[in-house]
Amino acid sequence: MRPPRALWVTFELGRPLGPPNDREFQRGVLLATLRLLEAAKGPILDDYPFDAPARDEDQQPWVCPLSFAREQQALEGAERVTQLLLEEFASLRPWFERASGQSGRTSFGASGLELDEIAKLLGGLFEPALPPSPRSDLSLADVIRLSLEDLKTYYFEAAAAQPGSASAADLRRWFWRDTQAADIVRELGDRLRAMDDPALKLTGEVFVVPRAEA
Repeated sequence: MRPPRALWVTFELGRPLGPPNDREFQRGVLLATLRLLEAAKGPILDDYPFDAPARDEDQQPWVCPLSFAREQQALEGAERVTQLLLEEFASLRPWFERASGQSGRTSFGASGLELDEIAKLLGGLFEPALPPSPRSDLSLADVIRLSLEDLKTYYFEAAAAQPGSASAADLRRWFWRDTQAADIVRELGDRLRAMDDPALKLTGEVFVVPRAEA
């Protein structure tokens, strides 16, 4: 077995390659990581010598212009939850398309589902009977976890494309405080944690809501 090798970086949590859309800086981080493989012996923990570039003083602060009218009533029923998600998805679509068009890439797609399929799956979890896994090669718990990753990716990439410079903390605050999706995800976590199925219960405990946002 090859001895472990790791590169220590000082970047913001959740951004292991540094600031988004800075290809040259991110390329330098990747090259430094790959060079660790050239070492004959290990283990290795090397420090990356550069901090992330400071934000330009002339750069405008990020203020998300999207304001969602969040439902204050209890979330009940697949149809209503699915509708709420689809409405927010539609509001974010122009920004998501702008983000993927500018960068030429996206991290969306881990679940292999389209947005409407994700909305239908998550909505179905608000019914007494659990829906089947929409993928024959993955368990329901795995598809839920990957679908939630895709949902958050969609929101974060869309929001980051809006004017100004958004930090990871800005995006997290906006998502968990200002979107209907966050309320749905929190409620979903509660439901999964109460289930008897060990895999679904573990998903609710670990993979749905970050501990800092619970």
